[in-house]
Parts: sequence; structure tokens; C-alpha cells
Amino acid sequence: MAKVKVNAPEGYHFMINKSGGFYVMKTAATGYVAHTLEDGSKSSEYINMPYETSHTSPIKSNRSSRASRTAGPAVRTTNRTVTNTGSRVTRTTSSGGSSGGGGY
Repeated sequence: MAKVKVNAPEGYHFMINKSGGFYVMKTAATGYVAHTLEDGSKSSEYINMPYETSHTSPIKSNRSSRASRTAGPAVRTTNRTVTNTGSRVTRTTSSGGSSGGGGY
């Protein structure tokens, strides 16, 4: 495992306690000055963070996720037949997939 230097955000610095924990503290308007608090925490402009270069394989599960139904509205089909009977045109409409529809 490698370590990476991480700088504090601009205008802030890190406070590192004796156990290795840390938190961010706002830097004074006059600028950063190294200091130690009463609890033993020391200031720093950066910390060294562990950087994982390899990871263990995820646990394989017997479960699989499948969609129980497809997303979106039901498919609607419409068939139209046009018959020319001289001067009149007859249109017949039939719908499937959902109720409703209608002719012309």
C-alpha cells in the first residue's frame, strides 16, 4: 500500500491527533502558522493518506437482478384498411394493446 500526500483545501490546514486521526481547521487571516493544541493535536498543511493499489475480489452472489417488467408504456398497434368504393372512401380501424382508439 502506497501513501499519497494530500494538501489541505485553500484557506484551511489539517490538525492531526496522536492516534492518527485528523480534521480540517480554518487558517487565520494572517496565514498558516504551525501550532499544537492542548490535546496534543499538531497542525500540518498536508497529510499522507494510504492509497490502495490493489483490491480484493468482490464476493460473488447467487442472486441475480432482473427486471420484473419492461419500462415504458404498453405497445399499441393500429391497423387501418382503406377501400375505395367509387366516390366514397371507407376507413376501418382496429386497435390492439389498450382500450380506446376509434375511427375517423
